[in-house]
Amino acid sequence: MDFKVRRKIKPKLLNELSHLKTTRTTFNDFSSSFLLNASKRYNLMHKVLKEKELNKDKDTIYIAAGQYVSSLVTCWETFFRDIFVYAVEGNSSLKLKIEKLIIQKGMSTDELKNAHLTLGDYGSKQYNFQELSDTCNALNFLLNDTKDCVTEFIDYSIDKVVFSSPSFILYWLQEQKDIAEELYSILEQGFEIRHKTIHDANFIFEFDSNFINAFEDCMIIFPQLISISLAKKFNTKRPVYNVNANYSRLTAHPKKDEYSFVFNRDDFEGEYEIID
Repeated sequence: MDFKVRRKIKPKLLNELSHLKTTRTTFNDFSSSFLLNASKRYNLMHKVLKEKELNKDKDTIYIAAGQYVSSLVTCWETFFRDIFVYAVEGNSSLKLKIEKLIIQKGMSTDELKNAHLTLGDYGSKQYNFQELSDTCNALNFLLNDTKDCVTEFIDYSIDKVVFSSPSFILYWLQEQKDIAEELYSILEQGFEIRHKTIHDANFIFEFDSNFINAFEDCMIIFPQLISISLAKKFNTKRPVYNVNANYSRLTAHPKKDEYSFVFNRDDFEGEYEIID
């Protein structure tokens, strides 16, 4: 449940927070925004994989795959940073904690107000969501918990969930494996690949289809499970599936036969009909 103010409120930080605020969607849309961001990157990468000319050059595929892994981490970073803002703004006790710590550091919240920024905006920049450990710290703060590993939060949301299609996570459940441990292993590898891809041009990620598929599942499904927990806590919209009428929709108030619904990577290539 750690929250530490890392830096004073400088003009550069205020400008960065203002820019992030302009690209952020509403609280009700944060789950669908994440899926849209991930799907754009998924479809681009899989288009590259289908290009016969590109497939003749392994370096092209390897470099593209490394950039793809990196871009999925960016989707993760944006998702968790945004939900931090939403969660703080919907909880007076969290806002009070951040405000007290800012004042204790000898700073004033007036600078935020003058820049039309919130305590949630500022608080979100105290965590590095490109790191699994800091993402865990942020969730501990939001949920008043003391988890040691970010994937342990899956316990909050795995119950009564409909998955759109098979995935590595469902396979691990069937095999009675430790889901948090399996998830973390894949995520840790992906975040390390992202770090090397960004900071070392000499590093080339050799394409591994099995790992890519597992990483896609983890990066697409895990944030959705977290969004289900937070949507329930803050009474906002989440995808649900009606098991009798066979349709999905966004709602904060599921009906009797509607369960939380999790999309998978296969859904990014599907065609849908809007019925309402």
